[in-house]
This record gives sequence, structure tokens and C-alpha cells, in this order.
Amino acid sequence: MLNILAFSLLEFLFVTALVTIITCSGFSICKKLLFVQHAHIHLNQIQTCLNLARSLAIKYRQNVKVCPSYNGISCVGSWQGNILVKVAKSGELYSFKVPSASNITITLQQSGFSQQSVTVQPNGLTYSNGHFTYISTKDRYLPSYNLYFNRAVKTYIQERHDITP
Repeated sequence: MLNILAFSLLEFLFVTALVTIITCSGFSICKKLLFVQHAHIHLNQIQTCLNLARSLAIKYRQNVKVCPSYNGISCVGSWQGNILVKVAKSGELYSFKVPSASNITITLQQSGFSQQSVTVQPNGLTYSNGHFTYISTKDRYLPSYNLYFNRAVKTYIQERHDITP
């Protein structure tokens, strides 16, 4: 008599279901990790631009503007694209490429001042405190972040704990 060793249909279905559940949960965790990594890269790039602007303003004793730029030459575009650091009188430009993503929104909030740029004065101070907000436009379960800066351009990143953008 032959003795056949094999899995039963029930065992096969159970293992398949288990592998599917583990794989799906792994993809969502990986997606969140990639989003968080991208957010920190983008916000750290904005921090770098603000710090460079402060250094240049003090060095050249001129206003320096940090603004979004889609072409790397003029201050036009959204904060999701490239960032431009522009020395006022000399016209010296520093363009920073930022990893692009279509599923995020980055906004600048400053009380009483332009929402399109941050100007650092020759004394190293901005005109007001403010913050950048980094939010996913597609997935509400992904974390959102604020990059705060004070008048002296001291910055820090904090995760937002509200659900609505």
C-alpha cells in the first residue's frame, strides 16, 4: 500500500490566508515608513535652506529670501517642488532639489506676512515666527508634521496629532 504525504486542502488554505494577511500588513507598514522618511528629508531640506539664508544674510548684510521655485531661477511654484535661496541685492541664487511627491501638501504660515516666502534680514532675524505644515493629501492615517521656526531662524520638527489637515 502506498503512503502519500501531502497537505490537505484545509491546511493549504489556512497557510495561504496567513501569508496574505502578513504581506498586506507589511505593505502598509512599509508605506508609512517610506512616507515618514520622505517627510523628514523634505523638512530637513527646508531647515537647511533657512539656515543657509540666515548665514548669507549676516555674511552679506542683505535680505535673503527663501521661496519655492519650480524652475530654480524665480520664486514661483509650491513648496512641494524645489527651494530657492536668493540674496536680494547681489541676486546670488542657491537652488535645492527636493524629492517630488504628488500626494503631499506643504504650506507656510506666518502671522501677517507672505505665505510664499521667508525673508531673513541682515541681522539674521525673520520678520515673524512661522511654520511649515507637511500633510498627506491621500492617506489620512499617515502622520503629518510641522516645521516651526522663530525670528532667529531656530527650527524644530514636530509631529502633528490632529487628524484633519
